[in-house]
Formats: sequence, structure tokens, C-alpha cells
Amino acid sequence: SAGFGGALYFDGFTAWETNTVVSNYQAGALWNPGFEFSSIGTALSSLDNWAGFGQGTVLDTYKRSGNNALKMLMPDALAQQDWVATQGWKYASAAIAYTPAGDKMAGQSSVHASVLLQFLDAASNTLVSYESPWLWTNATAGT
Repeated sequence: SAGFGGALYFDGFTAWETNTVVSNYQAGALWNPGFEFSSIGTALSSLDNWAGFGQGTVLDTYKRSGNNALKMLMPDALAQQDWVATQGWKYASAAIAYTPAGDKMAGQSSVHASVLLQFLDAASNTLVSYESPWLWTNATAGT
């Protein structure tokens, strides 16, 4: 895409909820948080337990934990999961975002990546959104 180059890798997503026993303890409410259950080369649109849009691939080249990470090719790439939230409970989310020196996210200064936690009503209208700080194209590679 014009104005963009390089890549951004994601690994180790988590989402926590309180007042519940979750069978996938390490991931909280999320399944396949480190993309370990998706084979190397799986396209973003075919991830296990995730809905993916845009361009991306599961690779083992750069990862923080486990064996895999999701390489996102932006702009407009998205991986998402949803679950039923319980009124009155607290939720939090986190992810590791990494741009390697050998494949640094680059492009126009307005290009960025973020993690978004949204709460929707039954008709899929957004009730509230919480967005992480942005990772910009000029972010330091290798951190």
C-alpha cells in the first residue's frame, strides 16, 4: 500500500475478566492468544479463534513467547475476538507489539498500530472503546 512498508508483529494477547473461572487461564477470555494453535503460514483471514481482516500471516520468525507470532501488514489489518461481557465486572487487555530492525514498520508519519477493547450492545453498536497508546511508524525497532 502507498505510504507504508515493513511489518508489525503481535504476540501474547490477553484479556482479563474477574469473577469467573476461565479454562484458558493464560489468555483470560481470549483463545489462541499467542497464535500457537495456528500453523506457520496461516493467513490472517484463517486464524484459529480469531476473525482476521487485511493482510497478515502466522510466522515463527519474531516472537516473544511460545513458537509463533502474528505478522500484521498494514494499513487496515485487524484481528479480533469477541466474548459476552458481564455487567459490573472489570475487564482489561494487553498485547506485545514489536517491530523488528530487519522488517521495521515504516511509512507516513500518521500510520500507527494499537490494541482496542470495545464494548458493544446486542445490535453491535459501540457503547465504549478503550484504545492503547499508538505504536507509530517512527517507533524504535527491536523493542
